[in-house]
Amino acid sequence: MKRRRLLLLPLLGTTRLAPAQSSLPNQVKLAWTRLSALPPVESRVGYDKLYVGDVKIRGNPVRVNRRIIRDCLWAHAPSMLAYNLSRGKFQLFRGKVGLEDGLFGEVQFRILGDGKELWKSQVIAKKAANKAANDEDFLLDVRGIERLELHVDNLGNGDSDHSIWINPELGQ
Repeated sequence: MKRRRLLLLPLLGTTRLAPAQSSLPNQVKLAWTRLSALPPVESRVGYDKLYVGDVKIRGNPVRVNRRIIRDCLWAHAPSMLAYNLSRGKFQLFRGKVGLEDGLFGEVQFRILGDGKELWKSQVIAKKAANKAANDEDFLLDVRGIERLELHVDNLGNGDSDHSIWINPELGQ
C-alpha cells in the first residue's frame, strides 16, 4: 500500500489536511463542471427539498456571509446527496460550505468517496439570525472515485439548518 505524504495547506483562513501539493493535479489546466449541472443519483433532505443552481428561497437569492450565491446546492440538514463520478473521469472536487444568512443553526459537512470519509468541516454554527457564520473551503483529490456523497449532519435542534454547498465543482 502506497503511503501519501500530507501537507497542511491554508485555505482562506482555515487549515485543512490535503494530499501533498505535488500529488494534486494543476487546477489551472483542468476543465471544471458545476456539480449543480449533474443530477444526484440519490438524495435525502431533512426538510423541504433539494434546491440546485441559482436558488431563490422565499423569492430571495441565497446569501452566505452577506454574499449572494449564484451556484449552490441548498439542503436542510440532515441531508445526503450522492453522485456517480464515472470512475476516473474527475480529478479534483472544490467548493465552500456555509449556512444561509438570516437564520440560525449548527451543522457539520462531510464528503465521502466510495464510502470513505475524505473531508469533514469544522462545526459551522450560527447562534443568532443576525450574526455571520463561519464558512469553509475544500479541495479534494477524487481520482478513481465512483460514488461521491455530500453529507450535512444536524448538530443542534434541527431548526433552520439551511446548509449551502457553495460553487461545488469537479475538475477533469
